[in-house]
Amino acid sequence: DFHEQLRQAKRIYDKTRNYIDDALNDVRLGGSVDTKQARILVGEMAENIARSPNAMVWLTHLKNRDEYTSIHCMNVCILALSFGRYIGLERVELEMLGLGALLHDLGKMYVPDEILNKPGKLTDAEFEIIKRHPVDGHKLLASKDDMPQVSLAIVLHHHERTDGTGYPAGLNDNQIDRLVKMASIVDVYDAITSDRCYHEGMSPYEGLKNMYNWTEGNFDPELMQQFIKCLGIYPVGSVVEINQGQ
Repeated sequence: DFHEQLRQAKRIYDKTRNYIDDALNDVRLGGSVDTKQARILVGEMAENIARSPNAMVWLTHLKNRDEYTSIHCMNVCILALSFGRYIGLERVELEMLGLGALLHDLGKMYVPDEILNKPGKLTDAEFEIIKRHPVDGHKLLASKDDMPQVSLAIVLHHHERTDGTGYPAGLNDNQIDRLVKMASIVDVYDAITSDRCYHEGMSPYEGLKNMYNWTEGNFDPELMQQFIKCLGIYPVGSVVEINQGQ
């Protein structure tokens, strides 16, 4: 029963959402992050997605522009786990992917709010500050004994691009780990389909179509095609109008 699956997914979603809200606030106040709890929650989400992927993905449509960073972290984790399950990742890899995805934007808590939530175009200097968040997030988590190296790589390199124009290291295609490439695709998808203080989000269909057109130089072509197949042209939860007007 989908309603029961949705209820179970919502319980795990709410628990993880409370965790990420607390983690972001702790970082903002100069505290540390409980990565052991993050691993437990990612494991629960992975199990739930294995049982009922549609219920958890449906929850990614619950978006609020005023709480963008925490909801974005949640959505990137859910979508990354769904993507990883679709392409057949083993459980260990799946959880490493989910952990990196959940914590990928912690470094944004070091960015001043007036820059992070600026409604207009960023200046070059402001963009340089934004570009520090992967390094800051990695630095925060690198001292944790239970953080896998590939999860840390996701935090540090999720803005790298296959043509070497990304940041912070300007890595090119064969220097970027496959799980990092997957997280990068999911990160962009959720960002462009979300309402932000400076733009209205695209529909899921438009988001996937644009990302397909942007593949060259940005994303791994095979992974991009697999992600589109994973979500479907009209991802679960999309509002569509059929030809009878319904």
